[in-house]
Amino acid sequence: MNPEKIKSAVIMAAGLGTRMRPLTDRMPKPLAEINGIPLIETSIKAMRRSGIEKIAVVTGYLGEQLAYLAEKYGNLSIVRNDNYDSMNNISSVHAAFNAGFLNENSYICEGDLFIADPDVFSCDMPYENSSAVSAYFARPVNEPEYGDWGFLTDEGSLRINRIKGPERRFCRFGMIGISAWLTGDLERLRDRVNSMMDTADGRASFWDEAADSLISEGMDVFVKPVSDGAVIEIDTVAELEELRQAYKDKKI
Repeated sequence: MNPEKIKSAVIMAAGLGTRMRPLTDRMPKPLAEINGIPLIETSIKAMRRSGIEKIAVVTGYLGEQLAYLAEKYGNLSIVRNDNYDSMNNISSVHAAFNAGFLNENSYICEGDLFIADPDVFSCDMPYENSSAVSAYFARPVNEPEYGDWGFLTDEGSLRINRIKGPERRFCRFGMIGISAWLTGDLERLRDRVNSMMDTADGRASFWDEAADSLISEGMDVFVKPVSDGAVIEIDTVAELEELRQAYKDKKI
């Protein structure tokens, strides 16, 4: 197989989903449905369509409800994050590394995404100047008061120079919850995640902060622009209901 193919994916589905209570009092957020299809299955179906060979789903909160995925989809593994309620989501990436995943070109994907474009996952790594690169998928925003996670890039380039948390202001691209990583960069990310997990501050971090620290040290990670609406992250019950209405007469 071409070494610049993406061979595997990790879907992080361990979180408490507190912003979607009371819906998430009884089920994990990735099982919220659009037209009877759980959000997480829109990602799995799109990955399978694109030929991803193996998938790991990292579970935590009400994780037993996600166990059926291993039976429904071939070559899909469940990885348990026992620290989901005491640490930030860096613990889910740490669990995936410890379980033997993220050791080859891989996607890291949030579990609460609605994949509107089934071709958003490709078997090929993103490219920049004819070379395969690690990249965050993102939508253009260019907003001076962007209040969510996103990216600042070099002028006239798609190379990321900072990952922007919600506390920062101007942002060129908005994060959509999908990234693709080359094996070598994953090795560096694993080492950084491991070192951060040794400290209280590190365990309280988002995994993207580990990536941001490597980017600030010169690791090349780029933005792969994705059209607005191709991938939709659901943050509130109101957003879920709006999406349900928009897709109530559409096949998923």
